[in-house]
Amino acid sequence: MRDTDSIQTADRHVERCKARTALWRVRLGFGLLIMAAMLLLSACTMVTDPGERVGSAAQNFVDQARTDPSSCVRDFRVLEPNLTRSPQQMDLNAGYYQAVMNNTGDESYLVKGLFPHSILLSWVIYDSNGQIYSAVYDQQMTADPDNVNPFLAGADVLADNRSYTAFFKPEGAPTPDGIPASNVLTLPPAAENDRIYITMRSYWPEPFYPRVGGPTPVITAVSAADPSQPATCPGIGLGEEAFPLAPFTVPAPEPGRILFFRPPNYVVPMADGTSAADPNGCTGYGMAALSDTDLNLIKIHKVPSFPDNQNYTAGSVWSDDFEVRYVGLEANGATVLGSRSDVAMNEIKLQPDGSAIILTIARPSDLDAQTRLAVIEKARAENWNVMPSAGEGADLTPFMTYRNKLAQDSFAYAISAVPCFGQDMGDWSTATTDYASSPANMGDYYIDGVICSADDLLSGACEQQLAGE
Repeated sequence: MRDTDSIQTADRHVERCKARTALWRVRLGFGLLIMAAMLLLSACTMVTDPGERVGSAAQNFVDQARTDPSSCVRDFRVLEPNLTRSPQQMDLNAGYYQAVMNNTGDESYLVKGLFPHSILLSWVIYDSNGQIYSAVYDQQMTADPDNVNPFLAGADVLADNRSYTAFFKPEGAPTPDGIPASNVLTLPPAAENDRIYITMRSYWPEPFYPRVGGPTPVITAVSAADPSQPATCPGIGLGEEAFPLAPFTVPAPEPGRILFFRPPNYVVPMADGTSAADPNGCTGYGMAALSDTDLNLIKIHKVPSFPDNQNYTAGSVWSDDFEVRYVGLEANGATVLGSRSDVAMNEIKLQPDGSAIILTIARPSDLDAQTRLAVIEKARAENWNVMPSAGEGADLTPFMTYRNKLAQDSFAYAISAVPCFGQDMGDWSTATTDYASSPANMGDYYIDGVICSADDLLSGACEQQLAGE
């Protein structure tokens, strides 16, 4: 008998492989031509150990970075979502390129990058408290001359010429000629912020691309007073202690129900966003407390439409014919649960009516093997999405995070439609159901759930509760 976790993993792997097959076929012929050229070249030249060549190239790059104090390559890191950064974890489907900098007011930053092969790009500058100070996302940015911004309507999404130049500077500092204002972000004032956080995010890469959607950008420090002059990059490293922590308790005003609330900005440092954080505002996430013993059954009553970047072919162009740019759910807590603890985008299993049902099973769980198997088999038969959530003994009560990224202006039912219980209203954990996702604020797209026993789940009672019967 196959292990149920293995079954789930295999199912998801097969689904993604199917989605990627079309693009693979397009690129296969090109790949064979490259291989043939490499074989011909190797027949005419002396071949050294490939591992040695790669190692030598990497060492040369490191040596160059070390000898150039203005290079920030030593300070920026591609972060894998395997650290407990705060109770709110990094999204398993995003690539993060981040650095923590001493903020003296004497440096600006020149960024040379490529628009990623992913569903979105954002740059965010955070203040010393991890709150958004300035931000920009892909469609707001301007490509370099003779290049393409692949996120604009009608643009070639597979274009090779996709470079951009950005600039991050203190208030009032000069900007080099030729850099459009759309690509310029302002740094927090040094007098009030001894450090800043610079973060690039790239969500949901195209097949065969890394999590960040391609090569990482080249970032150098320049003098804030005279950007034609290099400056020493003032990075301070990326240790666990470098990031602000803000433990929180998710509201749970009705026992047995799973309700989704927008967390205030102040309780989720380093949250994503597209504009400066309002101290009394809320993030664009939805969060709900989960049971650490019983089963959690959650329903997105209608999944918003999103762009499909898993099946691009030659000639594919960007279209804004969707409701949100990215949609996903992830089970969070004080520990990282791994790649099976989330579901997003093309991997979301839908019901015939366009809804999606998510079942989380606590890990560890008191379910015996036979009951657990029966639960998993029911979930498979009903086309539910299954993931683990934190069980008893975790340092933090488990919760679910629901993300809608970059909703279209014409779409009125994203998570941002849920009322905000801000810092000025008191302790977020006391928020009432008036501040939860519901048909009143998210229409047919609302999300909620129920906590139930295995017996109730297997009998269908939990589904009836979700349907309001």
